[in-house]
Amino acid sequence: MNNFPANAQYTIEYLNYPFQRGFYAMEKILHTLSSTLHILAAVTWIGSMIYSEFAVKPALNNLGDMKAHGVNGIAMKKFSNLT
Repeated sequence: MNNFPANAQYTIEYLNYPFQRGFYAMEKILHTLSSTLHILAAVTWIGSMIYSEFAVKPALNNLGDMKAHGVNGIAMKKFSNLT
């Protein structure tokens, strides 16, 4: 056989079949892609909350309560299906 330890032999033999190496590579690629998209979504979400708190909210304070509430409601409908 080969000079690898017994516990590593399964991994070496497992990766010797071309179609299995392809599945392993695809799994790594999909995991990396999924993790990257998750991090980008979290950064975008937190960034939009910070923007809303420190840019939009102070700008709406000058309009008065009723107008600010209306403008905020219109803006939130564009960004959320829950409102």
